[in-house]
Amino acid sequence: MNERIKELAEKAGSTHKQNLGVYQFYADELENFVKLILQECIKEIEPDEEWRRDASWGYLGGEEGVTLLDAAIITIKEHFEVQS
Repeated sequence: MNERIKELAEKAGSTHKQNLGVYQFYADELENFVKLILQECIKEIEPDEEWRRDASWGYLGGEEGVTLLDAAIITIKEHFEVQS
C-alpha cells in the first residue's frame, strides 16, 4: 500500500490489523479517510499562484484552463460535501 495512503488511514483513526496487513475502519473513520483522500486529490489539481500567473500569459491552458480546474474543484467539493 502507498505510504501516503497509510498515513491518511492512520490520520483518519483507522486501526491496523498487523497480522492481516489491512486497515480496519469504523463508519466515522472511513468517512474521515475518504475526505482526506479527496482533499489530497483537490490539492494536487488546484492551480497555485504561479500557475495562475503563467496562465495569464497563455501557458498551461490559459485562463480558460484555470477556470475549468476551479470549476471542477468546486463540483467535487459540492458533490462530496468536502469543506476547504
